[in-house]
Amino acid sequence: MFIKRTKANNTTYIQIAKSFREGKKVRQEVVLNLGRIDKILQSDVESLVQALLALKEEVSSRKGKTDEDEEEQKQS
Repeated sequence: MFIKRTKANNTTYIQIAKSFREGKKVRQEVVLNLGRIDKILQSDVESLVQALLALKEEVSSRKGKTDEDEEEQKQS
């Protein structure tokens, strides 16, 4: 995933997008529209970054485990 800037009518919009292959072509798909760059607050960006860092830590601690492994461990 990556941050994508798009322009329309002299306005810049920020999106989170991902790339994927469709046959021999590489395509992009917008996952989330964050809105106009002039309307996004720095505090909102900081909150988003903190939430993503927390998610990164959670995913890192689960490395190699599947959701099924987590469920089995809870039931034991």
